[in-house]
Amino acid sequence: MKKILIMISIVVVSMSLFAQAQITPYGSVRGGYWFSLYDEDHRLGERTVNDFHLQSNSRFGVNFRNEGLTARAEFAVNGRNNSNSNAITTRLLWARQQFDGWSILVGQDNDGTNLYTNQTWNHDFNLIGYGVVDGSRHMMVRFRLDNGLYIAAMPAVTGNDPANNATGIDALVPRLNIGYDVKLMDNNLTLNPTFVFQTYGYNDDFGNEHDGDITSWLLSATASYKMDALTLTGNFNFGCNTGNMGYRFGAGAGPGRNANPNRATWNAAKNETEDATTLGGYLMAEYVVKPTLNFNLGFGYAATSHDDFDNDATRTGFYLQSTIRAQRLRFIPEFGIMMDGDSVMNDEAGKKVSLGSMTYFGTQLRFDF
Repeated sequence: MKKILIMISIVVVSMSLFAQAQITPYGSVRGGYWFSLYDEDHRLGERTVNDFHLQSNSRFGVNFRNEGLTARAEFAVNGRNNSNSNAITTRLLWARQQFDGWSILVGQDNDGTNLYTNQTWNHDFNLIGYGVVDGSRHMMVRFRLDNGLYIAAMPAVTGNDPANNATGIDALVPRLNIGYDVKLMDNNLTLNPTFVFQTYGYNDDFGNEHDGDITSWLLSATASYKMDALTLTGNFNFGCNTGNMGYRFGAGAGPGRNANPNRATWNAAKNETEDATTLGGYLMAEYVVKPTLNFNLGFGYAATSHDDFDNDATRTGFYLQSTIRAQRLRFIPEFGIMMDGDSVMNDEAGKKVSLGSMTYFGTQLRFDF
């Protein structure tokens, strides 16, 4: 009887808390219909591909707010390429408590580098790896001052070490993200500088032949300026061994290309790692004709340098789109070009080898509710 009374008390208290809270469900259903035209130098060969899919970032979530406590739970159905294995994944799951002048967040959230373009092709690709850096979503503890200054601690990424060795790695400190979000000029100018750092080392007790630490860092700065109907956004990013922290470069691996050119490599002769440096950024312009119609233009570029490469690894992306709104429906036709530059290594004759390009067009259909 005592246990039943305790359970009833817990239910009553929980119902009372929820009754006082503001709970708001939301969702987004996104579908893509695309034609992609690959040239003869592309890793997939010269071909035309049609893709009709439910986007993997379609989502459903709930916002919770009550007396200084804010929480969010957001889930997605990963239905990539019409796969029948539509696994439900957690995108966001965090809670944040507001105090006097500062707040603390615990849970899975975006880090400070997630400032994207509006490209919708390929599950909202956003020019990631083609000038845009993507820190994605991670477990974190984040302290934020009300003036916009923040620091977050996240698990270090150790699965991308240059020796492809998943054992004998010591990450004694978490990955850190320090940044500042500020709005100026009557909120028309937004500045978002942010810095990410991590380091880990090899443990000799595991019989590891490798020595030394792998240090990675990334500096990214984004500025956005609104001028009536026109909004201009630009980003600059520069980093060392960003692939070791999980940052993507390009769209993936394939014949004639380096899968992870922005990762440190292991030099067995010198018994040391050699660093890779990456420079990138993007420019984006959005013009609002009227609330139901706007145009968006984006351009991104990234280049990675390494002592082992004959050539820098480069990626360039461009898109032009329009968004047409009808009630809750968004119809977003888009045209774009994705260029993969040259192979990092020359051919046997010492000549550069093009990795090709891809031109695409199509549309996204999206319902937000």
